[in-house]
Amino acid sequence: MDVFSYVTATIMLIMGIGITQLLSDVVDAFRSRQIYRLQWIPMTWAAIVFAWQMQFLWAILELEALQPDWTAFEFAILLILALLLFIAGSLVVPRATDDSSDAYEQFHQDGRWTLLVLSVFFFLAYVVNVVLFKLEWFSLLNLEDPVLGLALLIAVFRKKRSTWKVTTILFALASIVAIANLSPRYYD
Repeated sequence: MDVFSYVTATIMLIMGIGITQLLSDVVDAFRSRQIYRLQWIPMTWAAIVFAWQMQFLWAILELEALQPDWTAFEFAILLILALLLFIAGSLVVPRATDDSSDAYEQFHQDGRWTLLVLSVFFFLAYVVNVVLFKLEWFSLLNLEDPVLGLALLIAVFRKKRSTWKVTTILFALASIVAIANLSPRYYD
């Protein structure tokens, strides 16, 4: 095995566990629908996190052609990105508890911290895009990440449900555009 194989194996393992955790939490929330009503806002954020997990996995495949040599620092920043997506996926879906029957309120207490974690992910991804993916600092394609990160920082401290509805819809649309722009169309 070459170094890239070790790098990707570690990243894929963390991402696989994170995706499994997120999907298990979604299934548990569905099964708990008699305890509390499913809310579209947390479920949409779960879908957003899942989409970014998939985009990250797809982007990792591109690195073999772009980065023939690896340093411990480069491996560490990829590992941090994978861990941030793992944490975001673990926090986003509300859990059924005896003391909370409102999934939205539970999301607002705990799941909204997913936005803070995703914000850190986007700011770090901005640097990774330059260092590993060879994008320019101020290229239009690379500026999507800090804009998304800043939007999340602003959103995480909002309280009103109406603001969360708008933020969720706008961020979902922005994520679709960004994922389409950042993901390679195909690999050889």
